Amino acid sequence: MWKVYKSQIPETQTVQQYIREHTDFLQVRDIKPELDVQNNMLEISGLQFDWEALGDSIEESFWRYGSGNEKGYRFVSHDNPTGQPTKSTSYTCLSIVHNPNHIENLPQNYSTLGTRMMKGDRYYRGGKRHENDTAVMPEILKDSYYDSWSFTEVTEAANNGALKDLSNECLNRSLIRGRIGKIDSKPVDRNHGECHIDDGWHKDEHLLENTRIMIPLITSNNFCLQIKDNPKDYKFQLGNAYVMDTHIPHRVIPLDKNAREYRIHIIYGTNPWFDYNKEEDSWTSNEFYGKMHPFDMIAAGYYFKQPINTRII
Repeated sequence: MWKVYKSQIPETQTVQQYIREHTDFLQVRDIKPELDVQNNMLEISGLQFDWEALGDSIEESFWRYGSGNEKGYRFVSHDNPTGQPTKSTSYTCLSIVHNPNHIENLPQNYSTLGTRMMKGDRYYRGGKRHENDTAVMPEILKDSYYDSWSFTEVTEAANNGALKDLSNECLNRSLIRGRIGKIDSKPVDRNHGECHIDDGWHKDEHLLENTRIMIPLITSNNFCLQIKDNPKDYKFQLGNAYVMDTHIPHRVIPLDKNAREYRIHIIYGTNPWFDYNKEEDSWTSNEFYGKMHPFDMIAAGYYFKQPINTRII
């Protein structure tokens, strides 16, 4: 068992960097799943929540905690220090969790959405032009935007109304950096070739460092998720949750740019192999560490607090 206290981590490292360096995490994280999802999607059904109330609550969160005009925030950067969207901005977000010790002291409802130290042409994993661009990291990383495992407290936006039950009573795993995303219809290039971020393509952390649970709360068949080298257009259904390897380039696009529709999904970032203890401000490896892939944990019922069904789509 591994146990790491935040207090022992130097300011030059994130929690996950420290764990990579001081444990055998890198040796065990490439475990292969028994459930052969590959670059497909795992659909989770059977969740029992009041989906209409959740839709109402998520709409209210954008109205109460967003930037105005029922929008959330753009990504915070040196050029846009408060994440304010423009009239033409089609994708805005709210934070699900925040870090009370954030070194930039960003307001909680957009605290996971970037850093004022980052130029507008950068993002979490690097540049905004090519999928293999690398990040330019600041010197101080502890409690920064890049310290994904330090975002652990649920925000006002994600605790609003019926969302409180979903954010606190749905999952068995500790929450880390995630967001609520709202996207409007807009023109995009459907080219499946090189994945440019300008066309919505992006990839996230390694699956074993952040397993994202995607749950549609307001959705439409006009929107689909695409995965690189996979010809399918995934249309999420209300009442289900979805998981994929988000370290593979992917994007969400509207099929009809003139449909005048939008969709809101909540994307919970979760830590599959380490559990957070708030009182100790520590992370401890759990019984699944190095032994069970997150896909298999989900299918075996170790991820959700309710009985579920799963299938690969």
